[in-house]
Amino acid sequence: MIQKTTWMRYLIIGVISVFVSCTENTEYVVKADYIYINDTNHIIQLISLETINPNETFKITIKGDGGKNITETSYVPPYPFREGSIIKYDNIKCDFLVSGLKAGKGEGPAGIQNYEWKKISERHYEFTYHFTEEEYNQAENCN
Repeated sequence: MIQKTTWMRYLIIGVISVFVSCTENTEYVVKADYIYINDTNHIIQLISLETINPNETFKITIKGDGGKNITETSYVPPYPFREGSIIKYDNIKCDFLVSGLKAGKGEGPAGIQNYEWKKISERHYEFTYHFTEEEYNQAENCN
């Protein structure tokens, strides 16, 4: 009888601890659509070997786990737009992306602050980035 009572106590403690841990660490589905628009007269090639022809778009959709309360600044641009990435224009000029001190705070498409954003729903945002002739002009010759 003592063994049965002890077993029941452990069972109750286990059920309570599982319930408490499940309610404290809830993950939410977070979604982002990244749209890249080539506003130049040049073919853009990304490190992932994707190409964006002049006046065309390229879209990346990301879905994952995240927190309950997120904002547009909670997001980080997706691969292939991280530090060290190279954007090639017509295979002639290259833009070497440099990130800032914090993830997602870099130049060009490496920095989330450089995107236009729109909130679609809770924890779902759409980010749009425009490649411009000015960026092409500032890119270096690829060697």
